[in-house]
Amino acid sequence: TKEETFRDNPVVAQWREAYAKFPKRKGARASIEALLKRASQGHVFEPIEPLVDIYNSISLRYGVPVGIEDRDKI
Repeated sequence: TKEETFRDNPVVAQWREAYAKFPKRKGARASIEALLKRASQGHVFEPIEPLVDIYNSISLRYGVPVGIEDRDKI
């Protein structure tokens, strides 16, 4: 499956290993793995907010997790 392919990708594997050390809900994926999975499934990314869209674009283009906090929740 494509999920296994992402798991075997050395860059995603490094982020997965690092992400595993953070407290989170069970089954949560590193942001880059979640984005790649959605993209591989043909997900159409609708605009969310300009900064979020920029970060997601950078993540998908370069294969690295880049993120931003929800400023309304800070």
